[in-house]
Amino acid sequence: MKAAADTIGLDPAKIDAVLEMFKAAGHSPVSPPILQPADVFLDLTGEDIRRRLFLTNGTDGVDLCLRPDFTIPVCRHHLARKNARLPAAYCYSGPVFRQRADGLGEIAQLGAESLGRSDIAEADADLLALSVKALETFGLKQFDPDR
Repeated sequence: MKAAADTIGLDPAKIDAVLEMFKAAGHSPVSPPILQPADVFLDLTGEDIRRRLFLTNGTDGVDLCLRPDFTIPVCRHHLARKNARLPAAYCYSGPVFRQRADGLGEIAQLGAESLGRSDIAEADADLLALSVKALETFGLKQFDPDR
């Protein structure tokens, strides 16, 4: 993550601080593989995303892509666990890859996922509060919802 953080000017110490905050809130750190099966992204988000993916083919002809975000790979990681149970909470930090006309295709992403909580409104509020604290860690104090 250091290289990605340096590319976009983020302080790696602040990234580590946010990850520690996520872990303290009960989120387990995960690092899903960068190379992912493309069909999952295409099935869930539609063919429109195909033009933004970095695609390749495996030796078996299966479409693969560089992960364009973390949510689907984190869910795949969870489902692949032998004793996967819900609810579950994960956090992550690393590069994601999307073709963009206005800049680099490698984007640093830092976040947390909450899976399977039955108290949906409270789960959303918890993640929103963590997000605000994360933004404050990076020095953002005012938030404009229209931007």
